[in-house]
Amino acid sequence: MTSRNADDEQGANDMSCEAVAAGGDLMRPGHDGDSDVRQRAAELRQRGFQQTQVVDPDTHQVAWMWARVWKGVRDAVIATHDGALGYRVWDADFDPHKPFVVEDDIALWRRVGNFISVSSELLAIEDLPHMRGYFSRRAAERVNPPS
Repeated sequence: MTSRNADDEQGANDMSCEAVAAGGDLMRPGHDGDSDVRQRAAELRQRGFQQTQVVDPDTHQVAWMWARVWKGVRDAVIATHDGALGYRVWDADFDPHKPFVVEDDIALWRRVGNFISVSSELLAIEDLPHMRGYFSRRAAERVNPPS
């Protein structure tokens, strides 16, 4: 896998949006798919996802990957001109040389579809129980004090 950070290149964010918006059902007549894609890419970055360009070594397909790691879990969306793959895996199980391959036995969550749908679902899934932070635990203890 070849990758580079999107911030390393002038206009890389624009390129990513154009590449993603070119495919799927985003560009149906009367739909401003490019604008939706730009907004979603910006939202992913705002929510802690790092954007990098990746190349599938088997197919030489160029794609954009948004990924973040938090409390041992990796969330990722990989988008090409004709669709997207989103997944959640334990970071220890992630193979940086094969970001396009997510085996059933390691996927905590996985979807394939268009960029907007896949990224929306990923952003909406619940955190795993162990991922709840200190403050959410403390609030639960105030409501239901330990006996």
